[in-house]
Amino acid sequence: MDFSERDEELRTSLIALAEKPGGRRELHAMLEACDPEAAARLHENDVRRVSRAIEAFRLTGRTQAQRLASQGEGPYDARIFALNWPREALYRRIDRRVDEMLDRGMVDEVRALMADPLSHPTAVQAIGYKEIAAALEGRVSMADAISLVKQLSRNYAKKQMTWFRRDARVQWIEAEGRAAEEISREIQ
Repeated sequence: MDFSERDEELRTSLIALAEKPGGRRELHAMLEACDPEAAARLHENDVRRVSRAIEAFRLTGRTQAQRLASQGEGPYDARIFALNWPREALYRRIDRRVDEMLDRGMVDEVRALMADPLSHPTAVQAIGYKEIAAALEGRVSMADAISLVKQLSRNYAKKQMTWFRRDARVQWIEAEGRAAEEISREIQ
């Protein structure tokens, strides 16, 4: 994928528009006018992606679908592998990973990001940040926040699986009950 088209001034102006009353709706209407397919896929509250799609269209004159179609295979002989887990096993692993993140200081990390959110604009959009921040602010219980982080993480994993299943280049490897070393040998 080519992410080289950038216009910081345009991007800044689009994001500024979104911050005005009714601006998100107006920004989304701009996207609908130039790339209806992307507008149908993106919610008006997804300001970052909506503004990025408008920016890319204005710089290239092509929709996202047109740009993706023209990129072809690319200059590298790349192979794509994905691990296939039964859903229940995947969800258990996700829940365990969230618990590990909490044990390793996720709450303190969110607390530190809350002190200066503008210095880490991407981090504050990550799954887990808003939920733990809401608990730290007393808007929800920490138990409810953690439960929501796990649910949102599972939802995101499902979206990723759907994305990769549409790509015919992906080679799926059954992962359950197999050691990482065994899977690594299969890839090599």
